[in-house]
Amino acid sequence: MSMNAGSEFGSIVWRNAEHQVRSPIAFTWRQL
Repeated sequence: MSMNAGSEFGSIVWRNAEHQVRSPIAFTWRQL
């Protein structure tokens, strides 16, 4: 039996006339 795992990293930018917010995101998957 083999197990594969991986991860990705990125960011979401929320922006309006007054503010700009960057939210980092990370997600991981695993296959059994």
